[in-house]
Amino acid sequence: MLKKIVVFLLFSVVALFGFLWFISEPEPVGEVTPEADQLALEVYEAMNKEAWDSTAVVQWTFKGAHTFIWDKRRGYVLAKWDDKEVLFRTYDKTGKVFVSGEEVEDQSLITTAWEYFVNDSFWLIAHYKFFGNGITRAVVETEEGKALQISYACGGATHGDTYLWFLDENARPYKWQMWVSIIPVGGMEFTWEDWTQMPVGAWFPANHVGPV
Repeated sequence: MLKKIVVFLLFSVVALFGFLWFISEPEPVGEVTPEADQLALEVYEAMNKEAWDSTAVVQWTFKGAHTFIWDKRRGYVLAKWDDKEVLFRTYDKTGKVFVSGEEVEDQSLITTAWEYFVNDSFWLIAHYKFFGNGITRAVVETEEGKALQISYACGGATHGDTYLWFLDENARPYKWQMWVSIIPVGGMEFTWEDWTQMPVGAWFPANHVGPV
């Protein structure tokens, strides 16, 4: 009986990896040219990057689970989820932790809050993060036209991730494909939609639709 269970588990693992390999797409090789920089700048203009740069504070909730208040100017974040509240500084990951309203000493929760913030803010403002140290821009020819490929060699919680942005005729993103270390399937696709312009002038997506 035990042997049958082991054989079944091995077969299931092989089948799973086979399925992931089958649906995974290879990462495209984009052409790093001045055209890629120009395309990125067109997105910045369409999304009013200048307004985002001048925004002092932003608040949002990600997937109904994590709520953030981000003081951009001073570099502070208040993250809330479940019964936890963590106030931390983005530049050195130090701060205070409260569980059910009581302050506790728990550096691991500060780390968790920072990781939530890095991931969840990226889904909010990735269209404003096309330039910087370790960021490469390239153009990829696709069936839907020219797409903007952004690769990150450093920064964030994971490194070496690549995103392929698909843009409409007004240089507004409408979806991306992802090649990231935490997802075993290359080329997974999510939309960027229901764009909303805030009173400050910056644009944010209200929804991302994808496999999950």
